[in-house]
Amino acid sequence: MTNRTPIRKPPKAASWLLRRVNVFGDGETTLGDFEEGFAAIVEERNKILAVIWYWLQLLLLLGSYIWGMFYWRCVMFRNYVKIAYRTFKRYRVYSFINIAGLGVAVACCMLILVYISHELSYDRYHQNAKRIFRVCSDLNIGGQA
Repeated sequence: MTNRTPIRKPPKAASWLLRRVNVFGDGETTLGDFEEGFAAIVEERNKILAVIWYWLQLLLLLGSYIWGMFYWRCVMFRNYVKIAYRTFKRYRVYSFINIAGLGVAVACCMLILVYISHELSYDRYHQNAKRIFRVCSDLNIGGQA
């Protein structure tokens, strides 16, 4: 009998996910730490427990990462609202002109979209709408060009 060392490679999908997320900006160090922990559990116990441990640690890490992203985005949004309020308060006329311009632009875009939708829906209620053609002609009477 040969004494074979157990395979110490973590699950490929979990390693790929850990590399893609790059949780703390130092993905190689985190990946190395996970692989060392995986190898230690494989030597002490077995590979199944090591795989379960690896996935559990990855899910816990991703959960805290997602929660942190959500939290800091809410904090930044609150900060942006404060800055916008202070700017609107300080420069009232300039802010009013900007908001009025934005409102006019949005209204124009909506009107254009409604007009285009109406033009594209011409004769679309027929069963064979793709086979309908419109013939237009100019009738010139009197020989004048």
